[in-house]
Amino acid sequence: MKSLLENKLYDWLTTACQIIVLGFLFLFTSVPLITSGASLTALYHCISRGHTQTSAHTCALHLRQFFCFLCA
Repeated sequence: MKSLLENKLYDWLTTACQIIVLGFLFLFTSVPLITSGASLTALYHCISRGHTQTSAHTCALHLRQFFCFLCA
């Protein structure tokens, strides 16, 4: 029997929850229209990174990229 961490349902639910959290973070960080470009860029970076490797720290990655693009 497979363990819980090797289950395909667990992987799918983890990905779905990460996408939902990223959606809420995108809405929260793009409330002022001035920051919508940085928020969209951070969202794109997190999603493209998610396809290449699994990241458990989705919120921290999004916020780090958001402030990086906002200050640049």
